[in-house]
Amino acid sequence: MKNKKYIGIAITHKSLMIAIIALIILTVLAIFIINRTSIISKMKQTIQKEEKPLFAYEVYDNQDENKIKVLVTVNSEDGIDYIIMPDETRINCYDKIETAIDYAAAKDSEGTFKIKEKDKEEKTETIKLDDQTLHDNGLALDETDQSGYKEFTISNKLQNLKEKFTSYSYKIGENGEWTQPTDIQNEIYKISELDYDLMQKELLNSDKTLNVYAKMSDSVGNTVIIKKNYNVDTTEEETTATSESLLKAVEDYDKGNGKYTVTVSDQTYNLKMYSIQGNLEIGSNVLTTIGNESDVATSTSDMAKNMVVLKVNGDLTIDENSTLTSYLNKDGYGGPKGMFIYCTGTITNNGEISQSGKGSHAEGQNVYLLKCTDGSYEYVPAEGATGGEGYDTTSSILLGNKGKDGSERQTGGAGAGNGGVGSYRNIWGLHTYYAEGGKGAAGTSYSGGISGMNGSVSTWYVAGNGWYHSQQPGTDGPSNGGYGAGGLLILYGNNVINEESGVIEASGINIKTTDVKTTKENNGGGSINIFSNTNYNNKGTIEANGSGSGGNGTVTITNLGDKTPPEAFEIETADIKSKEFTIKGGATDKESGIRNYTIVVEKEGTTVGKVTNTRNKENKGGIKTNEKERESYNINRVSYNNNNTINTSRSSNSSIKKYRINWKNKRCTIKK
Repeated sequence: MKNKKYIGIAITHKSLMIAIIALIILTVLAIFIINRTSIISKMKQTIQKEEKPLFAYEVYDNQDENKIKVLVTVNSEDGIDYIIMPDETRINCYDKIETAIDYAAAKDSEGTFKIKEKDKEEKTETIKLDDQTLHDNGLALDETDQSGYKEFTISNKLQNLKEKFTSYSYKIGENGEWTQPTDIQNEIYKISELDYDLMQKELLNSDKTLNVYAKMSDSVGNTVIIKKNYNVDTTEEETTATSESLLKAVEDYDKGNGKYTVTVSDQTYNLKMYSIQGNLEIGSNVLTTIGNESDVATSTSDMAKNMVVLKVNGDLTIDENSTLTSYLNKDGYGGPKGMFIYCTGTITNNGEISQSGKGSHAEGQNVYLLKCTDGSYEYVPAEGATGGEGYDTTSSILLGNKGKDGSERQTGGAGAGNGGVGSYRNIWGLHTYYAEGGKGAAGTSYSGGISGMNGSVSTWYVAGNGWYHSQQPGTDGPSNGGYGAGGLLILYGNNVINEESGVIEASGINIKTTDVKTTKENNGGGSINIFSNTNYNNKGTIEANGSGSGGNGTVTITNLGDKTPPEAFEIETADIKSKEFTIKGGATDKESGIRNYTIVVEKEGTTVGKVTNTRNKENKGGIKTNEKERESYNINRVSYNNNNTINTSRSSNSSIKKYRINWKNKRCTIKK
């Protein structure tokens, strides 16, 4: 019995202990839940107060300045008793916590709203429909002054209606055209302060001010328009100079935006200068165009007038998905006489620098880029590579003959137009006819060649008379270049860095029309000339290709700071009995920047001749032997590209199997 009693007492104490523990746990949980609910409630109140003010408004249509439409919202956690409108209309809200009201009034008017919350005093709020209200509560067009240009940013300031507005555009000047931005939510548009361009386009007001517009619209026709007005400096610089080279002339230029006439040797160049003081960054999704209609050709007889030059006294950075290019004539006559980017600091390209399709309709001239220490020039020749001939009319091959590739800074020649073909079948069998494509034009210093037009053949049947056909050969490509061919592109920077996403191009493009006879598919590539003073680094794409069967242009890289000559290399040939043999080797002067040099030709360890490439403006070379000053093996010229030929008329050289070429470091540099 004692044992049973003891056991019973033990059980009673254990039950009491469990009950106490359970009570403690429940109490803690209750406190946690109550506190958590209180915290959440406070957080909600804070969020609601931050996101939903008592009184807010947004302008969603201002097309009619006498009836600007505004959406008014009133929010109160305590409940809204009533709202009295500016015209004294009373709106009972019956303790709603949120309500929205349409309101309309004239521009610059003021409207006062009276708001009564539950158990609170009446409050007043005022809306003044001026430009600041539109900027803060509708559409903003913000302006930032940069060095040489202004930057405008378009941004949607709506709250409740923001997502409904999906169409955006901007306009520069009263006579400008509305243009859709590439980034509709955050568009940045840069405009040069050069008044000459604005006046040529008739964009300025009579008081020499400029209006800039932005607008956004929704799907039901509501539109918000905003305007900015700013003064324009109408002073235009006009400068004339004689210089040793084009690079030197632009280096020495210290004026603002304007015209710059430069004479180098026997050539004169008209430059349109855009001068930026300080660093220039072209942000993402931005198209920056240099030049205007006054720089380009406007007809076959009114040829292009100016080379456009952007000089940045600082660093130039082009972000991804952005393009820096030149103006293109609106009627298809091409671009300016080349685009020249000169940067005293570092050019960093993550986007695109392009002269593709922007060949200039202009007469070619030697473009003297750089003067060498011996007085010769690095230059773009007036004449580019030759164009391709059309196929014979009996040929079954329809593709036009390829244009020649450019060399030594040349642009590429155009391909011939494609042939046309047509056929019909009658009781005598199948009859096929061909029409030859037009000849491709040669390139110029400012443009690759323009494609010959396509040939065409038509066949038709006339009842009672039978089949007929017409063969129409394509016309030859027009001379003096133009739209569709690659243009001239010159880049100079202390450092030039083309990143992985970067593209530098001056290629030909296809121009297709509904009329096969006017389609130009075989345009020549342009000429790209890159100069760096300290560092050149290319991780991206640099090309000046022809389109279709158009000849490729040239890409020439000159590092002016590298004084290390290339290593000597071997030239080999299996048979020297022929009139030509070819240099084969990996080292060229293209990477080192050496342009003038002497090659010592050795046979079995003995010097048998020297080849000096003078690179003078007539593009002639010369040769002298080591001792007797006589020609040796009639070697007339050595080009500085791999796999080009050395010409020789001597036929008894079969024993000569190998030459060794030693480079003499005669550098082409800018004279300081």
